[in-house]
Amino acid sequence: PIMLRYGYDRRVATGVIAASGTLAQIIPPSLVLIILADQLGKSVGDMYKGAFVPGFVLTGLYTVYIIGIAIFKPKWVPALPLEARSIREDNGKSGLASLAVLTQVAVG
Repeated sequence: PIMLRYGYDRRVATGVIAASGTLAQIIPPSLVLIILADQLGKSVGDMYKGAFVPGFVLTGLYTVYIIGIAIFKPKWVPALPLEARSIREDNGKSGLASLAVLTQVAVG
């Protein structure tokens, strides 16, 4: 509802929710993997190891897809209005510089 309130396309909002719900089943800590390990007689650690790479590959693909939509179809995923942005730097700026640094650290 929040995404729809801020003008997101209904298909994108629904897709993001559905994708994150299914992705949550393989990204640790995952109750599904624990139950599956018990049923298969495998170690929970082995199940987490097996889900690690596919989970992060899917996360990366979802991220690339949403960034692509933001670049090529910006009306589908509009930016939040300034009054709705609650996180600000101490100097009142939007924090874009800090986000760029954090992104580079995470990628590195």
